Amino acid sequence: MKKYLIALLAIAAVFALQGSGKEFNVTEKTAAAERLTSVVIVPTPIIKEVIAPENNEPMVTEAPKNPVVDEVKKNVEKVSRSAGHKGSPSRGSKGSDKHLLTEVDGKLREADYSVNDAVKAIDDYYDHHNCFLAGYGKYFVEEAIRNQTDWRMTPAIAMRESTGGNDMFRPNNPFGWGSVSFSSIQQAISTVTRNLAGNNPNTENYYRNKTIREKLRKYNSVIDAYPDEVREIMRDIENKIA
Repeated sequence: MKKYLIALLAIAAVFALQGSGKEFNVTEKTAAAERLTSVVIVPTPIIKEVIAPENNEPMVTEAPKNPVVDEVKKNVEKVSRSAGHKGSPSRGSKGSDKHLLTEVDGKLREADYSVNDAVKAIDDYYDHHNCFLAGYGKYFVEEAIRNQTDWRMTPAIAMRESTGGNDMFRPNNPFGWGSVSFSSIQQAISTVTRNLAGNNPNTENYYRNKTIREKLRKYNSVIDAYPDEVREIMRDIENKIA
């Protein structure tokens, strides 16, 4: 009897071991399947072909443009094309009613000399005094015509304020205009001429419809002799016209 019971227990143990092995195998397969389903498939990137320039030449990129300088250049070209011969009446761009102006008895009048004469007079004056601004005459004249103001005023102020650009307190600011720096001399000329002509809404109350003396008094209200000093320089510049 004992032998029979021992045999039955042995058989039961064998079946028990086989059953547990099946459960383990099923669990292991289920875990493996879960790992496979959790894998993220990343698509292979498509690499586009890069075509290099022929003969290994470097690719050319366009240089950034300076809108302020570009605009000045365009207007200077217009003035240069419209300039007459020495001694002939001056005009702005063709078809324009803007002229080269000078103040006479407190009122602006059309100058009786050409644009070229005015440009040369400014450059000759600055060159005579070894000034940095020699060569910028065309920009002074162009901006004076565009803003319809006396062409001698801003170059004279630059002479009084910084000895023609030799002693600038701020970069590219030969006019002592506030405490600001400009990106270029051309931008400074354009800004100051526009303001003095009364064409800036923010400052027109100071300069619009004023005589040169009145403008200069507003420009510098500290030095009593300032207007007369600048006006004398204006006359010296104009005297360079033969």
